[in-house]
Amino acid sequence: MKQLVILVLLSLLCACASFQKAELNLVQEYIEKERYRQALYRIENTFRRDPSDPEVRAGYEYWRGRAYEGLGRTDEAIGTYRYLIEQFPDTKWGAEASDRLRLLNN
Repeated sequence: MKQLVILVLLSLLCACASFQKAELNLVQEYIEKERYRQALYRIENTFRRDPSDPEVRAGYEYWRGRAYEGLGRTDEAIGTYRYLIEQFPDTKWGAEASDRLRLLNN
């Protein structure tokens, strides 16, 4: 019985991580199609479920910054990128945020 409970919990965790990655891909599509408000809405709804994977969480922060840029909210984009660099420096998203920050500061 204990093994069955553990198996079910592991399955749920995997499904949750897959869902969060799928949501992240959808957010990226919204940004690429310049649908920034929809992207921010998706990000906020996903954060209510608190993505636990640092790479996924960092990805959401990166796309939040891109959405702010697209909406002309440059100060918020810069703040988001700085937060991302500070909190997730060892992720690919931290490097991407550094690049975006350099572009915005030029």
